[in-house]
Amino acid sequence: MGEKFGGDFLVYPGDPLKFHSHYTAVCVDGDKPLTPQYLISKGRLGTNVKKIVLLCSVNPEGTVSYQQLQWIG
Repeated sequence: MGEKFGGDFLVYPGDPLKFHSHYTAVCVDGDKPLTPQYLISKGRLGTNVKKIVLLCSVNPEGTVSYQQLQWIG
Protein backbone atom coordinates (compact mmCIF):
# COMPACT_ATOMS: atom_id res chain seq x y z
CA MET A 1 0.00 0.00 0.00
CA GLY A 2 2.87 2.39 0.67
CA GLU A 3 4.50 1.96 -2.77
CA LYS A 4 2.49 4.84 -4.14
CA PHE A 5 4.15 7.07 -1.54
CA GLY A 6 7.68 5.69 -1.83
CA GLY A 7 7.57 3.25 1.08
CA ASP A 8 6.54 -0.24 2.01
CA PHE A 9 3.64 0.68 4.33
CA LEU A 10 1.55 3.67 5.35
CA VAL A 11 1.11 4.47 9.05
CA TYR A 12 -2.08 6.10 10.28
CA PRO A 13 -2.74 7.85 13.63
CA GLY A 14 -6.06 6.02 13.91
CA ASP A 15 -8.75 4.47 11.75
CA PRO A 16 -7.64 4.76 8.09
CA LEU A 17 -11.22 5.57 7.11
CA LYS A 18 -11.10 8.69 9.34
CA PHE A 19 -7.47 9.83 9.09
CA HIS A 20 -4.85 10.50 6.45
CA SER A 21 -1.55 8.69 6.91
CA HIS A 22 1.19 10.72 8.60
CA TYR A 23 4.08 8.37 7.82
CA THR A 24 5.40 6.17 5.10
CA ALA A 25 7.36 3.22 6.50
CA VAL A 26 10.42 1.94 4.65
CA CYS A 27 11.88 -1.43 5.64
CA VAL A 28 15.68 -1.42 5.59
CA ASP A 29 18.33 -4.03 6.38
CA GLY A 30 19.71 -3.16 9.81
CA ASP A 31 23.06 -4.78 8.97
CA LYS A 32 23.80 -2.60 5.95
CA PRO A 33 24.76 1.08 6.17
CA LEU A 34 22.47 3.53 4.40
CA THR A 35 24.17 5.74 1.82
CA PRO A 36 23.73 9.51 1.86
CA GLN A 37 22.07 9.28 -1.57
CA TYR A 38 19.50 6.80 -0.23
CA LEU A 39 18.69 9.03 2.76
CA ILE A 40 18.42 12.13 0.58
CA SER A 41 16.14 10.39 -1.93
CA LYS A 42 13.83 9.08 0.81
CA GLY A 43 13.82 12.47 2.55
CA ARG A 44 12.91 14.29 -0.64
CA LEU A 45 10.28 11.75 -1.52
CA GLY A 46 8.70 12.07 1.92
CA THR A 47 8.56 15.84 1.51
CA ASN A 48 6.97 15.54 -1.93
CA VAL A 49 4.18 13.29 -0.65
CA LYS A 50 3.83 15.30 2.61
CA LYS A 51 4.70 12.37 4.88
CA ILE A 52 7.35 11.66 7.48
CA VAL A 53 9.56 8.72 6.50
CA LEU A 54 10.04 5.95 9.08
CA LEU A 55 13.10 3.80 8.50
CA CYS A 56 12.29 0.42 10.06
CA SER A 57 14.71 -2.43 10.73
CA VAL A 58 15.10 -5.49 12.92
CA ASN A 59 18.34 -5.77 14.92
CA PRO A 60 20.10 -9.12 15.58
CA GLU A 61 18.25 -9.51 18.91
CA GLY A 62 14.92 -9.37 17.08
CA THR A 63 13.92 -5.90 18.29
CA VAL A 64 12.33 -3.58 15.76
CA SER A 65 13.95 -0.15 15.49
CA TYR A 66 12.45 2.97 13.96
CA GLN A 67 14.12 6.18 12.88
CA GLN A 68 12.21 9.21 11.70
CA LEU A 69 13.48 11.03 8.62
CA GLN A 70 11.92 14.42 8.02
CA TRP A 71 13.10 17.11 5.63
CA ILE A 72 12.90 20.58 7.19
CA GLY A 73 13.77 23.67 5.26
